[in-house]
Amino acid sequence: MSGEGVIKFHPEHRDTSLAAATFAPLAAEIVSWRAILRRLGMVGREAGRYDGFAFGNLSARLNQGETAATPSFLITGSQTGGKEGLTLDDFCVVEACDPESNRVVSHGPARPSAESLTHDAVYRLDRKVEWVFHVHSPELWGRRLELGLPSTASDIAYGTAEMAREVGRLYRRSNLAELRIFAMAGHQDGLVAFGASARDAGETLIRFLARSLTTIVLEEETL
Repeated sequence: MSGEGVIKFHPEHRDTSLAAATFAPLAAEIVSWRAILRRLGMVGREAGRYDGFAFGNLSARLNQGETAATPSFLITGSQTGGKEGLTLDDFCVVEACDPESNRVVSHGPARPSAESLTHDAVYRLDRKVEWVFHVHSPELWGRRLELGLPSTASDIAYGTAEMAREVGRLYRRSNLAELRIFAMAGHQDGLVAFGASARDAGETLIRFLARSLTTIVLEEETL
């Protein structure tokens, strides 16, 4: 399993600033939920995990409520998971993704997350999807089968065009549309949740984490 944070697509990035009037409201909501997920250990950076790479990234669709087939989204930048707090300088805008050519077009002060193709693939599932959270949770990922979570194939690497296509397959052939969360079997501890609001995505993660921890506690009490 590859370490978190290595970009596997061809980036076409322009270094620009992001106007606060345009992006600050969405960024503030991302930062708020990111703080919650950091407290739960789902976003961060630890020396003993994933070869020291930072983990976790959150995004919000920019054309919310619109009918554009091609999503654009605001996303936390590459390797920002270890920072306690973020500013607009830690974000970028992904303008377009092309999985077939393994290309991501973006602009902003930060470089796009290595999971940008996966975020794009989730937004393409349903135009009602407006928030995507990618996190890491050993407790939840380790119980993914018991919890009935849809899972990508174990030979599919994160951040690739193959992963983007795998997300589409899961949506068509599993209950992913109902659960709005899936595990990345080939990406240690990796999970993705999504929804029509930040609260939808965040509470889905918390709800399934609670189920996982309950299972762990009950198992310990029976020993």
